[in-house]
Order: sequence, then structure tokens, then C-alpha cells
Amino acid sequence: MAAKGITFAILAAGIVCLTVSSCTSGSSTTKEHHDFTGTAAGSARSPQESILGVNTSSEGSLPECLDSVVQRKEHVPTIELTIKGQPGDRFSYQVLKKDGSIITRKGDEFKPDQQDAIFTTGIPNSEVKTVTVTAEGGIGTPGKCVITTIK
Repeated sequence: MAAKGITFAILAAGIVCLTVSSCTSGSSTTKEHHDFTGTAAGSARSPQESILGVNTSSEGSLPECLDSVVQRKEHVPTIELTIKGQPGDRFSYQVLKKDGSIITRKGDEFKPDQQDAIFTTGIPNSEVKTVTVTAEGGIGTPGKCVITTIK
């Protein structure tokens, strides 16, 4: 009987150890938050850095938006964007629909404690050709990027 008690105690300790190990391993959903420029959250962006983390080419073609800055929610039927920034940043988006129509929305300036904004468009993915995101204000260079991977 005592052997069963010891076996149970060892088994329970092993389960606790595995649980703690999986919670502290790389599989955790808690990750270091990054702002547009790839610096740690709360650190300042330099005036020379792009607010969107990408630079518009001199040729006029827009770069693809970085997922670390402009995240498109996947597996939803409409376009939903989460845009990360710093206080003082302002973002807007322009949806070019497959029928040629354009829908534009502007967000408010980020507040002193704000690090992201969610834009829910209500526009079905099947109707969208591209989404262009514009950044301005705050510290850093303004710019634009585009999302072309709408499915």
C-alpha cells in the first residue's frame, strides 16, 4: 500500500513538473511585443525610422505591410486589421474592392498609453483586391504599405 502512495506521489510530481515546463517553454503564447520598427514596446522610434517599418520605393510601388505592424485577422469573412504604433501615430486605410470602388477610413491619433488600434471594416474578403495602410504623425517618417494577400 505504501508503494502505491509513493508511486502516486512521484506520478503527481511528474505531472506538475511537465505542466510547469510547458508553461515556461517556447510554446507559450506570451511573446515580446514589438512596435513598428521592431524595437521593444515602450522604446522610442527615431525620427528617421519608418512608422510602418517599411520604406516606400522611389519607383512609387508600395511595399507589402509587415505582419508585425499591420496584422490581418485570418479565418474571418471580413477584413479586420490590428495596427501597432506609438502615442501620436495616426493611421488610415483604403480598401480597393474588385469592382473598382474605394472605401477609406481614418483612425484617431494614438493616445499616450495606446499601442494598437483595431479596424473592423465589415467588407467581405471576397470583394477586396488590396488594402493600403497610411501612417503619419508621431515620431518617425510617414508612409504607406499594402496588403495584397486577401483571400
